[in-house]
Amino acid sequence: MPGNHDVNRQVYRPSDVPAYENMRALNRELENEEYRSDLFKGMKDYFNFMKSAYPHLKALDSGLVPFVNCYSTECGKTIAFTGLNSTWMCRKSPDQGQIAIGEYQIKRALKAFNEKGATDLQICLFHHPPAWLWPEERKICRAYFNNTILLCGHLHEPAGGYTEDLDGKFCQFQAGGAYLGSESTWPSRFHYITFDWQKNCTRLDFRKFVKDKRKWVIDSETGDDGVKTFHLMGVKTEKSALTAPGMDQSASLDKTELIRENGDVKEIKDESSSVVEQSSVSSIFSKEKDIKSSKKLKHTFRQSYILLFLFLLIISSIIAYRLGKIESRSQIKDINKEEQVKIEIKKEEKSKENSILVSLDPFIVNLADQGKYKYLKVVIQFEIVDKSHKTMFTQKIPYLKDIIIMILSSQSNKSLSDIKGRLKLKDEILLRARKIMGKDILESLYFTEFVMQ
Repeated sequence: MPGNHDVNRQVYRPSDVPAYENMRALNRELENEEYRSDLFKGMKDYFNFMKSAYPHLKALDSGLVPFVNCYSTECGKTIAFTGLNSTWMCRKSPDQGQIAIGEYQIKRALKAFNEKGATDLQICLFHHPPAWLWPEERKICRAYFNNTILLCGHLHEPAGGYTEDLDGKFCQFQAGGAYLGSESTWPSRFHYITFDWQKNCTRLDFRKFVKDKRKWVIDSETGDDGVKTFHLMGVKTEKSALTAPGMDQSASLDKTELIRENGDVKEIKDESSSVVEQSSVSSIFSKEKDIKSSKKLKHTFRQSYILLFLFLLIISSIIAYRLGKIESRSQIKDINKEEQVKIEIKKEEKSKENSILVSLDPFIVNLADQGKYKYLKVVIQFEIVDKSHKTMFTQKIPYLKDIIIMILSSQSNKSLSDIKGRLKLKDEILLRARKIMGKDILESLYFTEFVMQ
């Protein structure tokens, strides 16, 4: 899997750090093949290495998804391996909370995974642990990776476990680092994982490298003396109905056994016990037991009805109270809403007082196609949220002009034929301009002149 050290950061400008307002904006760039190629240009060496060293791992969408493969085991189970790229946003260190896999990449991988057919186990691999990703994407991952085993690394030490909550269940296992050379300051560790369907368990065996002896040994400091076992994706062994919790099933069986022979019931206590005829006696005991069970069942039903009545009475009281409270709150909200609108209007007016408009020189470019119109002339004004940011904006005008010319020259007659296409162009320029500024200092932009000839 690609790690943060597989990204050649020297091919990017210092200011070229991916920054998105939300997941929708990020997905928009990943979906665009041209933008994606620019974002991934620092991983070119890694992609070439994977093609030559691991040709059986076929990447999807020009390296967006490293691989989606399925393998059949000797025990007849099918395991799916899905690799994801969590490093394409890495530009600086530290970058915790500033990188993302991207929902588009996850969906693309899952689509390829579903085309593989049914599997018994799903394993997903990516370099960074989920806690390293955007907070928004951590929740998205929980939704997509339910019933999945996640394998990651990055933090140079083994960690993880089994998690089950209201959002679902998954296993996350974080590997230690195995380094080239024994003199590394980081301890060299690895572990291997065994999936046992007969025992419904996942077993981890931990190993570490001892520098003095120059060999790998059991890592007794990790897990339970170098071993840790979890239920296989939360599949717990169901206890027998005859077994009490915490009690061995064999211990729950009575030492006496009853057998039926020629219509009579005989009790056998052990090999040395004598066989005693019990047909009539056991019949009497059986009838008495049925009567007691029937009385107990009726008593239980009576108690249940009383509890149900009390429960409904409490719920109806709570609903009546809440309805009265909501009605009074709605009246208060109507009053507060008018005041809030007035406050928001004043804030917006105050914000507009501090903002300024800066106009760029006219842009004249050739359109990308040979349609009715050949040239495009555009005059753009940017709205800066505060006057204090004007100096920073002015310093980065050359970068702005460069990216705007690239975007405008890629337009065609068809893409600009209606208002929808021009609004899309406007949003794209504003998005890239905000990325160049590095701070959220741009409120909006305006086309003050838009001519096609």
